[in-house]
Amino acid sequence: MLLAQDKLTWKELELGTIIKKAIITSNYFYEGGNTNLGIILLLSPLSVGAGMLFAQNNASFTSSS
Repeated sequence: MLLAQDKLTWKELELGTIIKKAIITSNYFYEGGNTNLGIILLLSPLSVGAGMLFAQNNASFTSSS
């Protein structure tokens, strides 16, 4: 929500750090290799985009009532 409202920049979001933490956490649960890397690389930016879209639509929905 902060990113959508320009209160947070992409640099401050540190998407790379989020991806790295997700990989480390994934390796904690599965020690056979990093099979989740592709899923993490796909879903991390998509999740940020979905959150931004939700925040924008929610803001326009609530302001129109």
